[in-house]
Amino acid sequence: MRRLLFGLCLAPWLLRAEARRVVSLVPSHTDIVEALGAGDRLVAVSDADKGRDALPRAGGLAPRWEVLVSLKPDLVLADVSHRRFAPEFQRHKIPVRFFPATRAGSLQDVFAIILEVGAALERPAEARRLVSDLTARVARLDARLPLGRPPRAIFELWPRPLQVAGQSSLPGHLLERAGFVNIAPLTRGDTPLISWEFVLKEKPDYLFHTGVLAAEDFLERPGWKTLPAVEEGRVILLDPDPFSRAGPRAVDALELLMKIRRGQTE
Repeated sequence: MRRLLFGLCLAPWLLRAEARRVVSLVPSHTDIVEALGAGDRLVAVSDADKGRDALPRAGGLAPRWEVLVSLKPDLVLADVSHRRFAPEFQRHKIPVRFFPATRAGSLQDVFAIILEVGAALERPAEARRLVSDLTARVARLDARLPLGRPPRAIFELWPRPLQVAGQSSLPGHLLERAGFVNIAPLTRGDTPLISWEFVLKEKPDYLFHTGVLAAEDFLERPGWKTLPAVEEGRVILLDPDPFSRAGPRAVDALELLMKIRRGQTE
């Protein structure tokens, strides 16, 4: 498991004992804040957050500085990818913590992030309780994992060029944890590029996708009509959010995959 770095805090002298005005720049951080019962502290969320229309949008890949400055947050929950903006956070005297959401490659990584966010919000007990509950859910799911030959699967993230969830990614980990064999090549990248011919050679039993293409569009790829996943009607649309977010919903994603996996044998 990759090593995640936690806890880098800029402007620690500005942090209050309990941050009451919190901005989340990552949807998974937002999910964690709400799961810890601190959703009322959120004064802004990321551009990618859904269903939180009443809150201002504070940016995504890049912060919206005018929004952050106007809101005067006690704490910004950011991703490690936002570290390149560290000088701007310091210049505006905005307290920020960077967490490795985009580097999470396992449920253990997710649980570690939950504990760190809980500590940043002065809710360590709630975070430990949440992780304990999620761990118990995962144990119950593991106990129901079917026996027999694990089905081969691929999780397509983007069609052109063909990009899939790698074995070191969070969705790739969830596939393996749910009893599938992820046919993506073992590379250093989380989202390797592969060819249509590679998929034909590997013959996946399941083809998961995020809806960029309609299911029938996969039939247009040369030779793909003969894939076991296509012939058996196992081209399955998945909401990418629970699979890509390093928060509590990752366990929901695992549960969904295990239901699909059990459907093969029950």
